[in-house]
Amino acid sequence: MIGTQAGTKPPAEAAEKYAKLLPPQLGQDSYAKWSYTQWEILFALHHKRPLIGFAPDGAFPRGPIATGAARWRLPALFRRAPSIDPSQAELLAYLKSHNLDLTKTPANISEFIIESLRALLPPGGATGGEQPIHPELHSIGELFTGRDGFLADIHTSLTQKPGAMTAISAVRGLGGIGKTRAAIEYALRHRDHYTALLFARASDNPDTAETNLADLTGVLRLPTAPTAAPKERLDAVLDWMTEHHGWLLILDNADTPAALRNAMSHLRALRNGHILITSRLSPAEFPQDIEPLGLGLLTPEDAKTYLLKATERFRRSEPNPDEQAEKLAAALDHLTLALVHAAAYINERQFTFARYFAAWESHHAAVLDWARDSVTGYPASLTQTWLTSVKELTPEARALLERLSFFANAPVPESLLEVPIQGAEKPQGLAPLLVLKRFSLASGDETSETFTIHRIVRDVANRRLATDPDAYRLRLTESMSWLNAAFVGHAQDAFNWPRLDPIAPHAETLAETVDKAGIADPTSRLMSALETLFDAKAQHARAEPLSRRALAIAETSLGPDHPEVAAHLNNLATLLQATNRLAEAEPLTRTARTPSLTSAPSSPPWAATRRKPSPPSPPPAATPASPESRARHPTKNSRAPSVQPPWPSVLKTFLPSPGTQPPTRPRPNTPTAQAPPKTH
Repeated sequence: MIGTQAGTKPPAEAAEKYAKLLPPQLGQDSYAKWSYTQWEILFALHHKRPLIGFAPDGAFPRGPIATGAARWRLPALFRRAPSIDPSQAELLAYLKSHNLDLTKTPANISEFIIESLRALLPPGGATGGEQPIHPELHSIGELFTGRDGFLADIHTSLTQKPGAMTAISAVRGLGGIGKTRAAIEYALRHRDHYTALLFARASDNPDTAETNLADLTGVLRLPTAPTAAPKERLDAVLDWMTEHHGWLLILDNADTPAALRNAMSHLRALRNGHILITSRLSPAEFPQDIEPLGLGLLTPEDAKTYLLKATERFRRSEPNPDEQAEKLAAALDHLTLALVHAAAYINERQFTFARYFAAWESHHAAVLDWARDSVTGYPASLTQTWLTSVKELTPEARALLERLSFFANAPVPESLLEVPIQGAEKPQGLAPLLVLKRFSLASGDETSETFTIHRIVRDVANRRLATDPDAYRLRLTESMSWLNAAFVGHAQDAFNWPRLDPIAPHAETLAETVDKAGIADPTSRLMSALETLFDAKAQHARAEPLSRRALAIAETSLGPDHPEVAAHLNNLATLLQATNRLAEAEPLTRTARTPSLTSAPSSPPWAATRRKPSPPSPPPAATPASPESRARHPTKNSRAPSVQPPWPSVLKTFLPSPGTQPPTRPRPNTPTAQAPPKTH
């Protein structure tokens, strides 16, 4: 009950320990000026308790405090003050700023009592009744694993906010990561703390958004007729949420700015409840009073545990199920929705983990498109899950996603976006990436300037692109040109490794895809550059297939007598030497030194070998260079190409025969090369 004056104040030392509960607008250093009644209001706001205001008007003048039976005549306790108390004015302004204008509440004792009883009685009324819980809210029990810490974060976020306004938090992240499930499990885990558990879906369409909220009349058992207009039913729902306290509303799939705006236009003014939003939007899309909580992928252990528990009744027995579950979870990249679909698919067909993995590998499209709402509890397939977000992308962002769909399952350096693509007027830049992040199709790394695209998102984007063969080949060619332009510098120079290593797995994956598509240029060059990098790191198992394939492409596309073929022959021979396969290396070296290859016209700068062929046994270190040696190791006056190669020429020799001292590897005899012009 509040008027224009403030009354008796508690001792300062008693109020001091509660200063931290004061809203920032009122100042935590002003605790000594608040009266008992004002503290009651502040405690009620902090603990989200019902607050019913009774503001007497001029018809009830305040006189001396009555005694005996007369003291129950409540209006006699108030009088009209000529001026408003400063601390009372400050508190009233704070309340009004949060849509708590107490002067609008009932102004007679009868209405005040009715209002109080209505707020304090159980949701079912004076006779009690069941707690309103939306039918979509059901728990999956022990199958919900690995999220206890995140549920604690939700609870902290919703309960730490002072003030009477509804606390709003958002669970955000990639589509299919488990946002809705986390919100539902939070609601059910804390059901004893709420008077009602409500659920509604957001929508880009304002009319649909209103209808979804209006449908809560049934859950709340409101007297409004089901056939009433959506606006009438919506008003009834909002009135109930205004009059009652302690409810929780889950607003699901606010995945676009329009959907978030439509919801907030109705819900922002509510008080004394909690709203939990699920969304794919980036943190920057939310107003400052909504805390976005990012939900990540399951850990490998939690993902494996889910698969084992979810399939234990119907999965056929197999050797090492733990190992097979761990392998499958890794293939699905620990994405919650993919794990749910996999478990449902296995149960329906009574597969083993190994058999589902084989289906995932061989019938990828069918598995991605499979959906069974009654089995998975989710209405969409893995493919359909992301189509909503993809439709929201700008053309530039969609093109970037399509190019990235050919990349490996590894972080991508943001610096790659500054490399121009053949035919483009300017590099892509960060703008398209920011759009992907906006809809959680890409996620950044807080510790490095890299980003990732989830494996299944890439799969879906690539499959969608493959429906148009011309568009598919265009994006594939652009991706190859992009990485080829980025992969420059001396691959054998460790100084360049920090720049080349992050793009190497993507170049390796892309080179294989482009090779299968029959695109020779610049596939051979990129494969040779990758082989050089892996060989320099002694990763011969990765280097050899690339070297052999680069040689085969060059022989097919350029002919066996082209000087580039000699470069690839030499590189493969030297790689075989390094792995002690001299019998295989020698014929390749001899072929590389045939007159038809060594006298051919100069090859393109990127085709120059990084290692020149050496004779079967090395010359003595002190022997002056012979004409033949100078031919093998050209200087700036020799027949070598006039443009420097993209990596230095490093001399390698055959290993000596058994029993002799192995020679030391000579240093390069060419100056440090500059990065070559981009090869198209």
